[in-house]
Amino acid sequence: MSESDGIVVPSPRELLDDWLAVLTLIGDPEQTPNGQRELLGRAIGRHSFDIELETRVSRRDQEQLAAFTAAIGEMFSRQATVHWIVEERLISLLGNVTGESRAEVIQGLALDFSDVDGTG
Repeated sequence: MSESDGIVVPSPRELLDDWLAVLTLIGDPEQTPNGQRELLGRAIGRHSFDIELETRVSRRDQEQLAAFTAAIGEMFSRQATVHWIVEERLISLLGNVTGESRAEVIQGLALDFSDVDGTG
């Protein structure tokens, strides 16, 4: 974790590890879509952000902040869904080309990324 302006954010390596964990978890063909969502939430839901304000915030500003954070969360959720769809398709295509199973493709990715610190 690193700190930017007092907000603790996951490191690039932690994000890469989360991504590999999610690919592994949601690839289970016996998981239902709801089960996959639950696993995804548990795998990456550990990151949260707290904010402390030093001034009073009006009820209207509180509502706007809540609406803004909800919109940001929805946007990231939609992006994650798009990424998941593309990743699943690319993994499938790679598996078809190489003859490897989904698990073997993901294991290969994990090995390829094992020496990467996630910064570049």
